Amino acid sequence: GGGRGGRTKSPYVVVRNVDYILPRRPKLKGAMGIARRIVRSEGVGGLYKGYMVSLLTYAPNSALWWAFYGGFYKRSVQGGVTGTLPIPLVQMCCGMTSGVLASILTNPMDVIRTRYQLERTESFLVTVRRLWNEEGLMFLRKGLAARILSTLPISGILVVSYEWVKLHSVKTQEKPMTIQRI
Repeated sequence: GGGRGGRTKSPYVVVRNVDYILPRRPKLKGAMGIARRIVRSEGVGGLYKGYMVSLLTYAPNSALWWAFYGGFYKRSVQGGVTGTLPIPLVQMCCGMTSGVLASILTNPMDVIRTRYQLERTESFLVTVRRLWNEEGLMFLRKGLAARILSTLPISGILVVSYEWVKLHSVKTQEKPMTIQRI
C-alpha cells in the first residue's frame, strides 16, 4: 500500500470516522418533526432561539431597502429616466439595487444569525467570537454572493408588485395625472 493506496482509502476512513463520532439522527418528518425535536431538547423557548437576532437583521435590512429605494426612485423620476424607460423597469432596477446595497450592509448580521440558529450556541456573543476566531474579517462577506443572487429577483418582483398594487388601489378620483411623480 504505497501513497496512492492510502489516498484512495482516506475518504472511506473519514466517512467512517464521522459516522462513528456523530450520533445517528432519526429521520425527521418535515417541519413538525423538527419542531418536536427542538421542543423536547430545548423546551418551547428553543423554537424562538435567534428571534431577537433575526429582528436585528431583518429590521435594518428592510429599513435600508425602503430608504434606498425611495432615494433611487426619486432621483430616477427627477432625472427624467421614467420618461425614456418603462416605469416598471425603472422601479425594478431601483428595487434590485436597493436590495443589493441593503444585503451588503446587513450581511454580517445575517451570517451571525444563521450560525447562532444552526449551531445552537449558548449566546449571540459566543457565536460572534467563534466566527471571529475561525474566520476573522472574512466572515463579514461569507455567503454574500448567494444572498445577493437571492435578493435580486425578490427585490425586483416585490417592488413592481408593490407599486402596481399601490397604483391600482387608489380610488379613481384620487389617482394622480402621472404615475409616481415625487
